Amino acid sequence: MTWDDVMCEGVALLIARGRRVEATLDRVRGADPATVRRRLVQATLPVDLDRALVNLQLDLGERSGTPTTYEQMWTAAALLWLDATA
Repeated sequence: MTWDDVMCEGVALLIARGRRVEATLDRVRGADPATVRRRLVQATLPVDLDRALVNLQLDLGERSGTPTTYEQMWTAAALLWLDATA
């Protein structure tokens, strides 16, 4: 399994949960600030998954009134994948 496979599956899980992903995003937002910073996320997503991820990111930001960064979305997707495979 490649990193691209992991992230495609994680993003698909994130999109499937839609607005119900708040608890996972809260885990990401609650991480120790000393260990959290912007990182380059590299994985190749199909265009439809990337578009759905961005749409969900915008939807969540509008709904909560709190901006959700692309990095937070990627981290939440990785956490969902880890939870699903544990």
